[in-house]
Amino acid sequence: MTSPTEHDESDNARLFRRTLVVMAAAGLALATWQLAHLMLVLFASVLVGVMLHDFTVMLRDRLKLPFALALLLAVVIPLVVLVLIFWLFGSLMYEQFAELATQLPAALREAEAWLRSRSLGREVLQQIRSYAPEMNSVLNIAQTALANVGSALSGLAVVLVAGVYVAAQPRLYVDGVLDMLPPARAARARETIHMVKDSLTAWLKGQA
Repeated sequence: MTSPTEHDESDNARLFRRTLVVMAAAGLALATWQLAHLMLVLFASVLVGVMLHDFTVMLRDRLKLPFALALLLAVVIPLVVLVLIFWLFGSLMYEQFAELATQLPAALREAEAWLRSRSLGREVLQQIRSYAPEMNSVLNIAQTALANVGSALSGLAVVLVAGVYVAAQPRLYVDGVLDMLPPARAARARETIHMVKDSLTAWLKGQA
């Protein structure tokens, strides 16, 4: 028969274990939230690596090229296509924006003159001025936007470089993951990795 003291100690130990479980769960959730950006970068790198590797294998098989040369072409060809697309559509967009910048001020002046000629229009102009953001707010928004653009570009560069490494030596990274598992689970893990790779390939083909 347990004494009241032993019963209290058992309750305290049980409460302590539950507290540790709750703290561990909260810590894991916080770590996952903090590492969400890193996980997205890793997933994007795997996607890019799968795309480049499949494209490399296709070029190697059809053109009878060495794997290294096929990988180089698999990286260069999409980059050249993207540059051409941005160059063609970028010049068209520049012309459209230049024309808009020329015509917009005159159109705004006409609209303002039309509103000033009516009492309701004058009230609308007054309300617009009252809701217009201050210059400091505009500058803060612009700085935040530029910072986000810089972060996106740096993340894109990391994804591209990591994707090239994954595409160049996919077996190295797969074997590295499998080496961290017990031998009894390695075969099942390898099968799962191949299934994930096939699913990603099919998904990318569907997106294309």
